[in-house]
Amino acid sequence: MDAVSGLHPSAIVETDSLGEGVTIGEFAIIRPGALIGDGVSILPHALVDEEVEIGAGTEIQTGAVIGRRPRATGSIARTPTYEKATTP
Repeated sequence: MDAVSGLHPSAIVETDSLGEGVTIGEFAIIRPGALIGDGVSILPHALVDEEVEIGAGTEIQTGAVIGRRPRATGSIARTPTYEKATTP
């Protein structure tokens, strides 16, 4: 990890595959097995998931989630139900 040009102290880096000149912002998370190319910039609060390869010179934007399926897919439709009012 000596090749990292900027690693914020709050970033979590769980991979050993970092290229030269990588910059990782605050609260960014890099999971095990991710491959980060030379000169990559990972902005704050981004997540790079396991087994993802990021090519050289790429910039990962703030809050981006790379390589993980969304927890909820599709839309949720709910039809309201109404109970009939009871008269005393």
